[in-house]
Amino acid sequence: MAGYQSIQEQVFRAQLARVLSFPLVVALVAVVISIILIAAAPYLVKSLVVLSVEMPLTTKIVVSWSVFLSDNWYWIILGALGTTLFIYTFLKTKEGARVLDNLSFKVGPTALLVKKINIVHVLRSLASLTAANILLPKALEIASENIRNSYYKGALLDMAGRMRAGYSFSSVLALHHNLFPLTISQAVIIGEETGKSAIILEKLGDLFEEEVWREVVGLENKVLPGLILLVGAFIGFLVVALIQPLILLVF
Repeated sequence: MAGYQSIQEQVFRAQLARVLSFPLVVALVAVVISIILIAAAPYLVKSLVVLSVEMPLTTKIVVSWSVFLSDNWYWIILGALGTTLFIYTFLKTKEGARVLDNLSFKVGPTALLVKKINIVHVLRSLASLTAANILLPKALEIASENIRNSYYKGALLDMAGRMRAGYSFSSVLALHHNLFPLTISQAVIIGEETGKSAIILEKLGDLFEEEVWREVVGLENKVLPGLILLVGAFIGFLVVALIQPLILLVF
């Protein structure tokens, strides 16, 4: 059952990926438009030289970018590919994954969101597994195989070992309060006392999923307007730099 995922878990992952990919699409479109505009600069320069038109400062800046890119494009591509390969290879190592996970917990606006996303993954997996009558120690081990974050993976395996040694689920959760808020362990106590742990875990998953979406919407409302404004300003600068000489020529 190494690849076990509930339907809710799969839907949550797909929806989250779709929402978080939008800023990347905006950035990619901006890069493509910028490359097209910068690539057009040399042709404009030729026309200006023929017409003996003095280039404004903005145009000179864009032309210098264009010349630099055209003269060094292969080095830029090789450097980008080499850097990407190095980072990808490093992140595939145990140490690299640990560094990335540690950074994800410390990057200001996304730190809390990353924790809540991992908590939702864990709660969803455990709720489905325990509902299928899989004992919690085994369920924790299966859940650890389906989560990428090394800190949560290690915590789940530690909890599974402690439960096999006789600890209760609520007590091992409380030991990892830096990853799982105490509200979770307190709610789990109720599930242990009533024999309804699967239902409690499912309800907790619903609760934290709602919090994740609130965080995502809040983050979007903060980041997207700024990103769109930045992209618009940069593309606007390029457009002005290219048409300003023509305006000066006319007037």
